[in-house]
Parts: sequence; structure tokens; C-alpha cells
Amino acid sequence: MYLAGYLNSENISARWALNVSTAPALEPVTVTEAKTHLHITGTDDDTKIGLLITAARQYLEKYLRRSLINQTFILSLDGAPSCSVLELPMPKLQSITHVKYYDTDDTLQTFSSASYRADTVSYVGRVMLKDGYSWPTVIADRADAIQITYVSGYGAATTDVPEAIRQAVFMLVEHWYTNRGVVLVGTIQANLEFALENLLSIYKVTQL
Repeated sequence: MYLAGYLNSENISARWALNVSTAPALEPVTVTEAKTHLHITGTDDDTKIGLLITAARQYLEKYLRRSLINQTFILSLDGAPSCSVLELPMPKLQSITHVKYYDTDDTLQTFSSASYRADTVSYVGRVMLKDGYSWPTVIADRADAIQITYVSGYGAATTDVPEAIRQAVFMLVEHWYTNRGVVLVGTIQANLEFALENLLSIYKVTQL
């Protein structure tokens, strides 16, 4: 996954890019669960079903703008934020591994964890500078002047993912498995989109 954009703070923008450093160790549903949902008993399509599950998870992560199973991200900023609190994309934040930065000599340094705290309680996780601390001074010509590495997701197990989201994975896998060619926009497609929107509305991230 790769995302990019601007983080706006007090009318000052910092350009950012988000990359997955460590992908999820498993998917929100297992191949066995998907086969039960599809009423399939054989093993011929196990690989295909596994790929569809991964595609469904990636689709839903993009749609919801959140992580499902724990994975590690690196958020790169081209400058120091202008505020003391920075929201981190793709919640739910579990932990911050480290914050690194390139100083004015273009040397990679580690920002002391004593300078900030991880807000894992809020709807969108945040890096919060502690009182009396400020962001480090960084080199001006790097897109990755500051690098925040963090773990985000509902948890490390399939059962940590809300059941409504797991059901959405089943729905997408069934739709794609049944319609393996190009799907024309029509009643079936519209019904699927309507069902997903209603099933997932409370989980969709609208902040950031």
C-alpha cells in the first residue's frame, strides 16, 4: 500500500507518504471460512480463494481508510509538523515503534521516545509531543526528513476484526468468485455497493 498527500496543521502543510513496512501476517478470514461461506468442499480453488481474500482486505482497507489486521507502516514527512499533535493514517494505532529524522547534516537520528507519547485511545491514533518538547530541526530537501514507524490494525488475530467487516470480506470474495469476468454495472453491483456501504458506514474513517 502506498498513500500520499498533505498533512495540514495551522495552515502549514507538510507533504507525506505512507508505505507498508511489514504486511499483515494473516487475513481477516481464513480460506476454510471462505470455502464454508461459498459451500465449497474441494481444494482446487484454495489458492484462488486466498488471493480473493487478500484482494478483499486491500479493497476494504482503502475504502475504510483503516488497517484491519496489525501491520507496520512508515509515515514519511518532508518537514517537521507545525503542531504538537499529529494524526497517523490507517488506524487503529497499536503502538509507535520509533520516530527517526535526518538532521541538518543529513544524518539519520532517532527522536527520543521520552519526547512524545502514542495516543492509542482516540478514533484516529496520534503522536503527541509532551509538554516542553518540540519536533527536531530537519534537513530541508528530503521527502523522508521525518519517518514515523508504527503498528496499526484491530489486532493480530482474525477474531480481532469486527464481524461486520469480516462479513464484508465474505461478500466481496463471493461476488468476485461468482463473477470472474468483467462485471457490468447493474442491479447486482448496485445491491452489493449498497450493502457494503450500510454494513461498514460506522467503521469508515472520515478524518485526516
